[in-house]
Amino acid sequence: MPGLLSPFLQGKIFNISIADEERYFKLTFMNQYIKFYGFSLAAISALVILVVTFGNKFEQMMTVSPVVPGVNLAYGKFMAESCIRCHGEDYGGGNSNITQSRLPAQNLTPDIKTGLGNWSEADFLRTIRTGRRPDGTKLKPQMNWKRISDSMTDMDLKAIWLYLRSLPPKSYDPKKYEKEIQIPIN
Repeated sequence: MPGLLSPFLQGKIFNISIADEERYFKLTFMNQYIKFYGFSLAAISALVILVVTFGNKFEQMMTVSPVVPGVNLAYGKFMAESCIRCHGEDYGGGNSNITQSRLPAQNLTPDIKTGLGNWSEADFLRTIRTGRRPDGTKLKPQMNWKRISDSMTDMDLKAIWLYLRSLPPKSYDPKKYEKEIQIPIN
């Protein structure tokens, strides 16, 4: 590319010949070439090192194992994940999210005294569908049973029930926490 830089570099200020200009252009091109391929080589090397280091773990991290819908524990656990936010990671209820506008969540484990131990599958489905417990009392307003009822099928709820029944019972008394906070009920 002789003459590319000529108007700028040749003349009174710089004394550069066309041969010097050609060398400058070749060096600039070579620098760009080396940078591009050097970066590419470094990126590929880093990827190879990751794959070799993590082996099957890398492949497992990139693979999503699908949960097959149906009345089974895996699907029940998958569907019950949304309950953790209020009912706690062990589904035992309590004060995991108590604020002035949120009452303590119910114990969902099969504990006889404080959980769902005396409930049947039909009781569970009816409660989610109607918003009333087997004893006739209403669910707390924070339990958005209508949204759950509208968005889940009986199969979904039965899978959740199966999963909740597989959990170890946990004793919990929500009334203990209700006494600790004063919540105005309108």
